[in-house]
Amino acid sequence: MTRHLPSRRAVLLGAGAAALAASPLGAAAPALAATPSPPPSAGPPPSRRSGARLVAAGVRDKMTWWDATSTAGPALLHYNYVPILAWRGDRNSRNLTVANVIAPPRQLAGSSLQKWVLADASEQAPALMPSLVSSTVAHLAWTGINGGRSLNVANLELDAGANRFTGRVLGHVLVAGNQVSSRTGPSWAQSDPHQINTVDQYGNVVYASETGDLTFGPLGTLNFIQPYGTRGPVRRFGNLWYWTAADGALCFAFTGSPNPTNESPRVARSAQSSLFEPSHIAYAEHAGNALPCIAWTGIDGAGYLNIAPIDYGAVQAGNDPIGTVYTLPETSIGAPAMGNEPPYGSNYTARTVIFWTGADGTGALNACEVTLP
Repeated sequence: MTRHLPSRRAVLLGAGAAALAASPLGAAAPALAATPSPPPSAGPPPSRRSGARLVAAGVRDKMTWWDATSTAGPALLHYNYVPILAWRGDRNSRNLTVANVIAPPRQLAGSSLQKWVLADASEQAPALMPSLVSSTVAHLAWTGINGGRSLNVANLELDAGANRFTGRVLGHVLVAGNQVSSRTGPSWAQSDPHQINTVDQYGNVVYASETGDLTFGPLGTLNFIQPYGTRGPVRRFGNLWYWTAADGALCFAFTGSPNPTNESPRVARSAQSSLFEPSHIAYAEHAGNALPCIAWTGIDGAGYLNIAPIDYGAVQAGNDPIGTVYTLPETSIGAPAMGNEPPYGSNYTARTVIFWTGADGTGALNACEVTLP
């Protein structure tokens, strides 16, 4: 039986969606005002979804940046304790923006954004990743708007003293020259070896490994993903690959190598679905344990954000690795970005934070800390 999923527009039902569809993004709104979250009961009631237990997640320290709007999800990089964000613009501008979150350590509410709008532009969300060779450089990757939709990577200069992006772009390269015409935005691998992947003009997921600063090896193809298709780029953490299939199902596979061109691993399909690619893995504390989790935008008709621990044993067995879904009382029009803020001062544990583009009619960027009850 063919599974039918709502369109991207259908996810945006409601007053906020109507404003987004009818008005230019970036409509007038209070500058840098923190928007309080509704209580968890404002979200979907706890229940079960295709066998998974649904639980309301806790939200605190929320911030909405009304002066930062987008039509896609943001990219996130933590440089020590400072979050650095990148995003493509709203419907009035496709230019990429990179920004430091300016606030006391481990605080989002009341923060501001120190922004640089770049000359480069994209239709999709960009990606951020630490450099292979230097702790004072970060990589920004994006799909260009040129006729060839080239896959681009640039170096961003970081100030180790201030723990911030300086605003300087130090170098730029096209990955694989003119061989790749990207259908999606890119994704970086979350662990060594440094890799970048995208969906090419033929619908294949192709990747290249970084061998030196802004130097990439030959293209490889993730052939095992082809039968499932993908909605966006693919994530990798170690030898775990995970993505949103063409029919919306979240999929997972362990490979024997981070370069699995000729491998045919067992693929575990989850009953959970999304319109966009999932976030990178971040750890969330629950009952004294640090659990590897992903986040995604649901297909529930409103685009609620979800977080779930991943059962690695279930992936290896080919079973659904998501047993509990923690749903936030927040909605999004793109893929979320999730990460861990390191301990600082008397805060001895890392905390889990999530960033997203809101379904509020303006496409404003949001962030908050997430707690799992």
